[in-house]
Amino acid sequence: MDKQWRSAALFAAGAMAAALAVTAYVKWSSPGAPPEARGFHVAAAPPAPAEPVPIVAQPVTLASSCPAQALANASDDADGRFTLEPVLANANHADASAFLAVAKEATGEGRLRDAEVALLAACHIAEKSSGPASTPLADVKSQLGQHYVLLAAREDLEATREGLLQRASTLFSQSAGTYATALGRNASKTRLAEQRLAALQAPETLHAALRTAAPLNETTARVQEPSTATMGAAPTAAPRRGSAPELVRSDPELAQLEHDIERLRAQAASVTRDRGGMQQRDAQALAQRDARCQDKACLLQWYAQRRAQLLDEF
Repeated sequence: MDKQWRSAALFAAGAMAAALAVTAYVKWSSPGAPPEARGFHVAAAPPAPAEPVPIVAQPVTLASSCPAQALANASDDADGRFTLEPVLANANHADASAFLAVAKEATGEGRLRDAEVALLAACHIAEKSSGPASTPLADVKSQLGQHYVLLAAREDLEATREGLLQRASTLFSQSAGTYATALGRNASKTRLAEQRLAALQAPETLHAALRTAAPLNETTARVQEPSTATMGAAPTAAPRRGSAPELVRSDPELAQLEHDIERLRAQAASVTRDRGGMQQRDAQALAQRDARCQDKACLLQWYAQRRAQLLDEF
């Protein structure tokens, strides 16, 4: 009897344990059960990685050192036909010299805004094709600076004139720096750019530079004197006038004086104790010459004075 009772008790206990185990399993595996009730948690397998997207190198567009906007107003209905953005958008294979020719033609026709836009386009194209520290770009910037001096000379509003001169000074400074690096401080292009910059910084030379602002192509200005034929006298040729560099190149006597001054300048530079000051004085003297002298008589006087000044450097 006792043996049967013990067997029944063991069977009941086993059944109860089995029921509890089944109940626990059902609760653990139930979808609604919270994670705490499930005991341990097996992390789901991560999704398969997507195919890597190839990285394509993008060209880096550097900010241009050329001005981005034109400053001049259209002079008349025929002017202002060009705008910079469309010109640059269609100029992928253009050459800067083509736009320089357009600027020269527009200036000759009095379309100064169109000339400015053409020069701006030439500047951007030269920088893109030749690089930001190239002499072709410096050449274009020098011409563009001269055009802004021309615009300033014809501008009545002082604020507008100051903006034009500021842009011209920046362009002359940039071109002078490029020339000095690429060609040397004593190169003719370097000194000419420094002269033009110095002429805009001194009040007396600025006034002269504005008064004698030359066209873009630097053609020699001719002064026509009244004819004397009606008075029975033979017509006389007017004294040749023009920019100082052009007169020096075309006159043998002036060219020889320029050569002599260059040699004296080099000798003075080799012995002076104030090389920086001498370079500054030289740039100012050349700027005054180019701003004031438009005939041979003035240049002869200037060379005599400059020779005496250089002798004082020893």
